[in-house]
Amino acid sequence: ILPGGWQGRIPPITLAGRHKTIDRYIAQNPWLDTKRPGTILDLGCGFPPDTTVELASSLPHWNVLGADPSLPVHMLYDHNENYASFDEHGRAYYFQPAVPTVENWNELLEDSGATRERFERLLQESLASANQATVGTRLISNPVRDYEKGNLSFLRGGIGKLDIDPVDIIRCFNVLYYFDKDFRQQALCWFEEKLRDGGLLLIGGDWALSTEARYYTYQKIDDRLRAREFAFSIDNLCPLGIMTWYTNHDD
Repeated sequence: ILPGGWQGRIPPITLAGRHKTIDRYIAQNPWLDTKRPGTILDLGCGFPPDTTVELASSLPHWNVLGADPSLPVHMLYDHNENYASFDEHGRAYYFQPAVPTVENWNELLEDSGATRERFERLLQESLASANQATVGTRLISNPVRDYEKGNLSFLRGGIGKLDIDPVDIIRCFNVLYYFDKDFRQQALCWFEEKLRDGGLLLIGGDWALSTEARYYTYQKIDDRLRAREFAFSIDNLCPLGIMTWYTNHDD
């Protein structure tokens, strides 16, 4: 889970169905009429971008932009359907087992350097081969394009790194707890800049199916972010997992 395990990158962990409760909350929130078309930025969408695809389905008349600095240039599956994501230089910066059990994770991570080297070798062999089946791999280049549709598109970039016009809603979940207090304050200033007046900002954490969730809702009013709501899932009071206690920084 820690960025130090992935060459300093935030790992693009994603789970289908993770934000469905949050999707409903956005559609039914009391401060912004989502029945009218608008634009929402889903920042830190991860890959595969399952939660962003679900958001676009829940708001079919909205324009949805998914953004993440770790969107892969290549994605490669080995013969066991374990996959790795690669940057433009062919470096594997993330890999995940087909079935994410503890045993399968341990098999990949017992020697993460060797696993990375194996995937990078398989990528070069796949790029050089006319028939990937002979290599025993399945290679997809610029794979996020396969998820795009009429109201859904993707950008490679993160907080402070996106050149976009102001949007109506920004959702940024499971990102900011990787950063320290100073960065989070800078992020709030950037969010404020990138929201239209009256727009909403939702930031927080949400582990699986909206368990271990907590988030803030802000609204931009008169060019300033105003706190609207803080909410958390009831299991935070008697947590069964790690996310309630999760921190990378002393503060």
